Amino acid sequence: MKKYFGLFLLLFLLSCSSQKTPETKDGVSLNKVLFSDLAGFYQDDFISFAEAYALSCQAVQKNPSVLQTSVVKINPKSYLKACRKFERLKTKDKETLQAFFKTNFTPYAVLNNNSPDGKFTSYYEAELKASKTKHNQYQYPIYGKPNDLIEINLKDFGTDLPNKRILGRVENGKLTPYFTRAQIEKNGVDAPVILWGDDKVDIFLMQIQGSAVALLDDGTSVRVSYADNNGHTFVGIGGLLL
Repeated sequence: MKKYFGLFLLLFLLSCSSQKTPETKDGVSLNKVLFSDLAGFYQDDFISFAEAYALSCQAVQKNPSVLQTSVVKINPKSYLKACRKFERLKTKDKETLQAFFKTNFTPYAVLNNNSPDGKFTSYYEAELKASKTKHNQYQYPIYGKPNDLIEINLKDFGTDLPNKRILGRVENGKLTPYFTRAQIEKNGVDAPVILWGDDKVDIFLMQIQGSAVALLDDGTSVRVSYADNNGHTFVGIGGLLL
């Protein structure tokens, strides 16, 4: 991977006399740089960037603690203060938007053990077609958490036992392993059907990935996210295909 300035746009109002470098840990350090150090900054599409920033503000407003969960911790109050200023801006002028971010943010190079080398990762969220009712091509159930799924932790039954989460179901008064995927596919399961999909492969990929956006046949969409698993060991589809 190419060497880069791993740049974080961290909010610290330049008019504030008590600016502090954001808190970091685990070998990560921050080096304050100039906006002119950011390759392509003055050529960037600030209209698109502003749209993404507005969505970021909405997310932080709903859950301010999200800025405190990573290695680099950002002050939510400061971030939201800039969000409120941005809301009042109400413009799509590139130069004005550029000036806003230059005025309200400070760029930092993110270093890992004093090295600028690193990589960015992202999270893929699939889409699938679904309906709230079973009809036409929408024949495959998307289940919610099973009603008979039982969770226990051995540690709860004795401090000398391992801290291990176990999932299963009760049969004849005994906790037994939960149904396998094959059993669920064949016989169904005691679980609410939250949606009906039109493609079993898309549903499978959603379950493996952990989330997806369901595009409904009424023109709306809904996000489907991970609830739990059946307790069986994960088997990657890549290995099966190989």
